[in-house]
Amino acid sequence: MSFLAKLSIDDKEFNLLSISFGVNSNYDPRSLMISGAPQVSTIDIEVESTSSGGFFKWSLDIKDKKDGKIVFFKRDAMAGSRTLEFKQALLVGYNERFNSVDSNAMITSLKMIVEEIVFEDGIYENPALRYEINRF
Repeated sequence: MSFLAKLSIDDKEFNLLSISFGVNSNYDPRSLMISGAPQVSTIDIEVESTSSGGFFKWSLDIKDKKDGKIVFFKRDAMAGSRTLEFKQALLVGYNERFNSVDSNAMITSLKMIVEEIVFEDGIYENPALRYEINRF
């Protein structure tokens, strides 16, 4: 099954090329007991570059938090099948890449840390990050 994904931030929509995120918990390998709350480190995404993304400015402002969502579509039906929403995201990594040989000549890479993720039936909240962001 083939998928297509769109990133929406600030009423702008971008073609998503890739995304990577996950949840990790610390655990004791001997007892297999979890020793802390689950954590999401970063959301890493790549989008097709546009002339008006606003990502460079966002990456320079350590207080600029944004909400957004990523919708995954099944290509055959173009019906939204899964949605990942994020709230209060800071852009901690930004990179523009140009390669005239590839089919996607310009790619924007983003690395975000977030206070909250809503995905499928779960909600992840990061109170430690909320404290860190608001102390500046």
